[in-house]
Amino acid sequence: MKVGEWVAISEAGLWVDIFDDNGRVSFPTKTEAIDSIASAKLDAAKKPNVRRISQGKYIYRPKDCDTGYYGEEYAVERVTEKNIENFESLAAELDDE
Repeated sequence: MKVGEWVAISEAGLWVDIFDDNGRVSFPTKTEAIDSIASAKLDAAKKPNVRRISQGKYIYRPKDCDTGYYGEEYAVERVTEKNIENFESLAAELDDE
């Protein structure tokens, strides 16, 4: 994980890319982070439902392919020098599981 990369956070913690053999938790771009979630959750929306919360922070809501409703929310945040320690501790918790 490096400053400038992007992470996604769900209610359960850091999002882990299920299509990556190494269990990647950070992404080089915001689009890649959103695409990872959209692929895993089978997002049925024509374009991603992304709202900007503040600088470097977004909320992504995939559309459920079965019900057609927007359900879970994922925070997509840029890794900065201020928050990298927090994200690294969340990633360390994943290693402990």
